[in-house]
Amino acid sequence: MSKLAYLCDVFGLLNDLNLSLQGRMTTVFKLADKVAAFKAKLDLWGRRVDRGVFDMFQTVVGVLGETEAGPFLSQLVRDHLVALSNEFERYFPSSKDPRQTNEWVRNPFVNIPNSPNLSAQEEEQLIEIANDGGLKSVYKETSLAGFWIKTKAEYPEIAVKVLKTFPTTYLCEAGFSAMTATKTKLRNRLDISNTLRVSLSSITPRWKLLVAGKQAGLPLIIFVMHV
Repeated sequence: MSKLAYLCDVFGLLNDLNLSLQGRMTTVFKLADKVAAFKAKLDLWGRRVDRGVFDMFQTVVGVLGETEAGPFLSQLVRDHLVALSNEFERYFPSSKDPRQTNEWVRNPFVNIPNSPNLSAQEEEQLIEIANDGGLKSVYKETSLAGFWIKTKAEYPEIAVKVLKTFPTTYLCEAGFSAMTATKTKLRNRLDISNTLRVSLSSITPRWKLLVAGKQAGLPLIIFVMHV
């Protein structure tokens, strides 16, 4: 029961991490932050398990109750956390962390560029951006992607390749889910291009304006006149 409780807890934590990596307008920096934080938590949990502390696994605590975890359970959980940490390092190696040489993308006014991928002209334009007071105000008032889009016209050489990277498959999965929900076996010849556009749009319909353009009760009047 204690092993099953631990599996419930650890899969719940992994599910929470997975959900936090989804969503629109996210960047590789945000996702790298969350993955790095989870990797650090795995190390923290392993050290606490070594001391016999399981308070980060609520279901395990509920199963154990007043009794202390035996050495077998502690060793089992510790081994699994180490294996999980190794798998995270294999999937998300620290050597390929996009934040290492690209922190200037997140804040060009504080972080000094240290990327070997930048040309001399790009570094010069980045210095101009860092000393532009007007852009500093824009940076504080807009999103990261919006800021770099606004600088593109004046500083075209700073092509933010890091932000162009697709950090998650959320949008693809959302489109596929909408398609499978709309185009069923009974409607397999349906043209769903317009339906998908509405389903995936983030624009809120102006229902009052749409309803105002319709004549309510007209079909009932025609029916009465026909009778």
